[in-house]
This record gives sequence, structure tokens and C-alpha cells, in this order.
Amino acid sequence: MASVSQLGYLGLNVSDLAKWEWFAAELLGLEVVDRTSQGFYMRMDEYHHRFIVQQGSEDDVAFIGWEV
Repeated sequence: MASVSQLGYLGLNVSDLAKWEWFAAELLGLEVVDRTSQGFYMRMDEYHHRFIVQQGSEDDVAFIGWEV
């Protein structure tokens, strides 16, 4: 059986895109790498993105992807 080696990506639904972008970029130091009409993608390493942040009615984890 395969074991998890690391987090692949994390998807978040957020109620306020602008506040989350400020928090992630200014406080956590993540880089916005792409935008859509519903949100944005951010990275912290050489991968295109590790975080997908999209508009939602409340703040919640939408999905998680693991590397095995």
C-alpha cells in the first residue's frame, strides 16, 4: 500500500477573497500565480500552485490532495 509523502494541494472556500488574499500573501508570504473569476491560485515552492482559494458562502476546506 502506498503511503502519503506530503501535501499536494489544498482547496479553500472563503467568504471574502480580498481578505484571504491579503492574509496569505502579506502574512504567510505565499505568491499569487493565477486568477479566475471565482478565486486564485497560490504557491510557496516550485509547484505551479499548492493552494486554490475560491469564493464560497463560508470559510471551509473544500478539498485536499496528497502526494503518495
